[in-house]
Amino acid sequence: MSPGDARVKAISAFTTGTSTALGSLTAVMETTLTFGELIEEELRESNQEWTEENILKLLQGSKG
Repeated sequence: MSPGDARVKAISAFTTGTSTALGSLTAVMETTLTFGELIEEELRESNQEWTEENILKLLQGSKG
């Protein structure tokens, strides 16, 4: 394998790794934001404020 081939493979691996990492990050962020929105919606429907205690009650209750 020539030095040029090794560079091409290294650049390709870096590009693929970066793309995969960014795609994974995007998926995690979307999931986290959706989870927060769903918690907020459930609290609003039950006329509760966004507090740590109310969130814990929601998650530990029958809907959690």
